This record gives sequence, C-alpha cells and structure tokens, in this order.
Amino acid sequence: MKKTLSALLLLAILVALPMLGNATPYSPTSSLIQNFGYISENPVTAGTKLFDVQALENGAKFIGNIYPTTSGSWAEIRLGTTGAFDLSSYDSFMLQIGNFNENPWAYSLYITGQTNGVDYLVQSAWSTINNGSTGTLKLDFTGLNVDLSNVKGLGFNIGAIVPLPGQDYTFETVAAPVPEPGTIMLLGAGLVGVGLYIRRKRA
Repeated sequence: MKKTLSALLLLAILVALPMLGNATPYSPTSSLIQNFGYISENPVTAGTKLFDVQALENGAKFIGNIYPTTSGSWAEIRLGTTGAFDLSSYDSFMLQIGNFNENPWAYSLYITGQTNGVDYLVQSAWSTINNGSTGTLKLDFTGLNVDLSNVKGLGFNIGAIVPLPGQDYTFETVAAPVPEPGTIMLLGAGLVGVGLYIRRKRA
C-alpha cells in the first residue's frame, strides 16, 4: 500500500512539474466557455451552424454541423467569444477538448486582437482528436510579436475534410478549462491522504 501511495504522489508531481517553473498558462473559466458562440466559418455555406451550447459542471458542450462548398473538401467553424482580455502575463492559452462524435475532428486554438491599431489573428497548429477521446490544446505565446494586453477575442476552431465517414457532418465537442498545476498536485496529495486514512482504518 505504501508503495502504491508513494507512486501516486510521485505521478502527480511529475505531471505538474513541467507545468510549473515560470510557465503561466491561461485557460478560460467554465463560465466564460459557456458563453462561447459562433464567430465565423470557412467556407461560408448554408449548412454550417452551431445548434446548441449545453452548460456543464466543467465547461460546455457544443453541437453543430460543418458543410463544405464541395463534398470531400476542407471546412471549419470558429467558436469563441469577444471582449477585452489582457494575456500579457501568460505564456500560453490552453483548453481541454473532448470529441464525442463518431469520427475524428481536427481542432486548433486562436486569439485575435490589435497591435498598434492593426488587427491580428494567431492560431495554434491543428490537432486531430479521435472520437471518444480528449486532448489538451495549447497556443504558445513564445516569440509572438503581437500585443497580448489587447486581445479582443479567443476560442477554438473545429475542422475536417467533410463529410466524414458515414456522411457525417455533425460535431459534438466539449471544451473545458485545463486544471492548474497546483490543482493537480493537490489532487495527488488528496489521493495519498485518502489512501493513508483507509490503511489506518484497516489496521
């Protein structure tokens, strides 16, 4: 039992350490994610729509369709929010994405803003998340020559060559905050504490 508890604590520390140091990622709160909505689409078609946003205890679920102009070509939708965000004290933007469709979809993060009165758009590389899987997306701010204190919008993109197998045009995606490193370490410590309590009860 002692070895198991020690291994759990070590695992929690190993997961959290790379995220500590001087790294300060920004991840939207659940309430902000629940206010994400349709921003744009590419290409513009009659069939691409965001049907529903369902608030969850942790984040929100987004359901909609993505249609291309020509069958078998790339199409994408942008979901997010607009406002005034100062991200100058952060080194990245992170979001946890779950794909609950029958097929893989590709995802990327984005931010928009202004630098000296000039609009900018920055987005991360596309990452494919398989059906029934969850992944953590990251938009690294390192080396960006933009004014991060003047961010006007942020969110995520969903895309694919559509239709997907089975004439599938529908996405069902859950977006949630990424837990802070301190939260992960507290969880590990909590697991160890629970284990010690159970061990003492059995003794």
